[in-house]
Amino acid sequence: MIMTAERPLFSSPSYQQGMEGQRLAQQMEPRSPRFFDDLRRLRDIIQAIQAADLADKNDTAPSEAVPVEPAVPTPRQPTTQFYDFDPNRKLSQRKKDNTAAMALLRQIDAGEVDQKALSEEQKTILAKYSGTGGALIGADGKKGSAYEYYTPKPIAEGIWSLLAEQGFQGGKVLDPCAGVGVFGATAPLHAAMDAVELNETSGRINGLVNDGPGYVTTVSPFERVAANTPDEEYDAVVSNVPFGGVADRGGNQLLDNRYQKEPLQNYFILRSLEKLR
Repeated sequence: MIMTAERPLFSSPSYQQGMEGQRLAQQMEPRSPRFFDDLRRLRDIIQAIQAADLADKNDTAPSEAVPVEPAVPTPRQPTTQFYDFDPNRKLSQRKKDNTAAMALLRQIDAGEVDQKALSEEQKTILAKYSGTGGALIGADGKKGSAYEYYTPKPIAEGIWSLLAEQGFQGGKVLDPCAGVGVFGATAPLHAAMDAVELNETSGRINGLVNDGPGYVTTVSPFERVAANTPDEEYDAVVSNVPFGGVADRGGNQLLDNRYQKEPLQNYFILRSLEKLR
């Protein structure tokens, strides 16, 4: 999911190529009628929001332009080098990588490793954590979904290329479902990242690898963060939103009085739209 404060990214060649890939994926993995009903309702809500936005702009008298302060006074430190991509990585290797990352977290918790002085090798170990998709077991002992996955690095890099193609020159960026931080790590250094992640293991890794000037990770349901932070604060939203029904929100919908009856993906998209300037 990509959103900017300037315009929707629906017309570029990169977007159209992505849509073609999505159409092929839909042919291979049929969706239920309910899924497409949710998408149609989401489209109608977004169109209503855009129409109201346009009406507000037309009713507002022009004002003098206000200079925009740099989003990152101190440039972010590059962290993209800690994230690799192996198209041939099998489930067994993912399990080994996850086990190594979780073992390192336990060493940090035990005080055996200083989290403020992690080596590049240790950050690379953490960044290889890939979640529990494919029925892997997490630190909480729970088995992940067969359909859960984290965004591969080349796709994250392609999203940022698309934003640059559309004129993005930096600013405040929200990732409301950040995982271990691949979107933040591949972001241009003039983007100030706010990353939100529900899963404690993934969120901790994101913060340990990426946090610093211009990068803040919050481990929390997005609903809680959205309800307690101002709207219209961000120049862009970049994320791989989760998909699921209302029940899959696990009661977190009660943390925000907005869109409580919307399925998981609709909530993330609609609420993220409200966070844009």
